[in-house]
Amino acid sequence: MSEQRGISVISRLQIDTAATKVHAALRKLIVSGDIGPGSRLIETELAGQFGISRVPVREALQQLENEGLVTSTPSRGKIVVRLTTAEIRDTYAVRAVLEGLAGRLALENRSVEMYGKLRDILARMREAAENGDARVVSQLDADFHMAVWEMSSNSVLSEALTRLLARIRIYIPITVREDGALATWSEHAEILAALESGDPVAVEECMRHHIEASAASLAQWGEESK
Repeated sequence: MSEQRGISVISRLQIDTAATKVHAALRKLIVSGDIGPGSRLIETELAGQFGISRVPVREALQQLENEGLVTSTPSRGKIVVRLTTAEIRDTYAVRAVLEGLAGRLALENRSVEMYGKLRDILARMREAAENGDARVVSQLDADFHMAVWEMSSNSVLSEALTRLLARIRIYIPITVREDGALATWSEHAEILAALESGDPVAVEECMRHHIEASAASLAQWGEESK
């Protein structure tokens, strides 16, 4: 009996390990834009690609659905979430306001270390942009904003922005492609310059302009991809 329980535990651990690996791989592909919004995620095909059974694939897909990256549809099964034009507009409208607030609060808690972190992210973003690496630019875009949230020292605001970012994270690679990697870097360089100037109005305006420009790019992409 104990031997059977031991085998059962080992099987469960193997499934959990496989599910974790599949989740990490799919999440990376979705967040990077390699698997785009609206793409189908078929259990049997994924199981074949990963060389595993359907059980860990199913668990990985469920975890991605819990994170808001995947949704279930009656006709197409599991797909990468695709927001409506109205949902994108509303999400970015709220994000623009909160990012502006985060920038203002960041000025009140600025430090040499945090400015150094932002400069480092910006330097790596420029290098990636000059190399045409939109995937890395997209990741550094998110990293830059999260660093500003950290500077704001407001946990409630950071949590709210984290939830909003999770909702639209898969669209960041699209905005980078639509605007151009160097343009994305340039907008973040303007935000850093505003932060270094110590002008809260300039910081808020730069933040809001950047988010609103991203929303406009997505709206255009949405119309063109219909």
